[in-house]
Amino acid sequence: MKNNMKKLIAIALLMLPMLVFSQNTAPTDTVASIVNPQSVVISKKDGTTTITVSGTEKDPNYKYKFEIQNGLAADTVVGNSAEEEWGMSLPFLKNGRRKSFFISWGEDIFFDVVLPSSKNSGMRASIEGGFGRLVSFNWLPIATSDLKITFGIGTSARKISFNHDKRLYFNEGHLTLAAPISGEKVKASSIYESEIRLPLMLTMPIYKSFKVSLGAVGILNVYSDASSTVKRDDSKFKEEYKGLHQRILNCEFVGTLGFDDALGVTFHYRPVSDFGRAYGPDFKTLSVGITCNF
Repeated sequence: MKNNMKKLIAIALLMLPMLVFSQNTAPTDTVASIVNPQSVVISKKDGTTTITVSGTEKDPNYKYKFEIQNGLAADTVVGNSAEEEWGMSLPFLKNGRRKSFFISWGEDIFFDVVLPSSKNSGMRASIEGGFGRLVSFNWLPIATSDLKITFGIGTSARKISFNHDKRLYFNEGHLTLAAPISGEKVKASSIYESEIRLPLMLTMPIYKSFKVSLGAVGILNVYSDASSTVKRDDSKFKEEYKGLHQRILNCEFVGTLGFDDALGVTFHYRPVSDFGRAYGPDFKTLSVGITCNF
């Protein structure tokens, strides 16, 4: 029924120039022939009537525009050129048509509080932050929908802190979390990690610009170090450890809820520890924080 209605509107579109120029007895040429348009919009402003057809049976990105102003008609066809489809664009720019593919920059800037998923890990509340996507490659699988699939490249850093009842030791490539020796008082113990993020996200609209995104992130750990600060008598000593054997590749599940070009909330869950049991403390993390885009 819907397709039949669109066909009728398309036929009316073709008849309109004939009605306008009915006083001319010369034969009228066919202006356009559009099969199964996805949408037809007729608008009138300041004496100009505009008919816009979006999408066809074979090309969802096709766009046709026909205008009649003061008895003069003009038509414009926007094609589906490969250069335009793959060219870089910013999603907030209005260029008169939707792109199936576009590239965007500087998205999902997040700052999180990192919590341990288990009380037995010895970990305490920590912090992390970064650019979830420095660059994003976006695909709209449905031309008439805001459903979006995004692959990106980002970066982040986090500092994992531990309770003061234990401290970190490093011996022959093995990082361990154990009780301090007699006479020591632990002031701080932490692991610093710098990462490259490779997210694959699915974004779905909820209401207008309010959206939810779900996906997974590949984590490439490019650098890490650790330190413990203890107090002996009246003096503080800080031991720093480098050359850690953390996992080079890890994964994370991500969810965000918020507005385009504004604030939102984000959730990160890392089900695998950044260290194997033989090389470091075992901790899995759940992060909650804020995210923004610009």
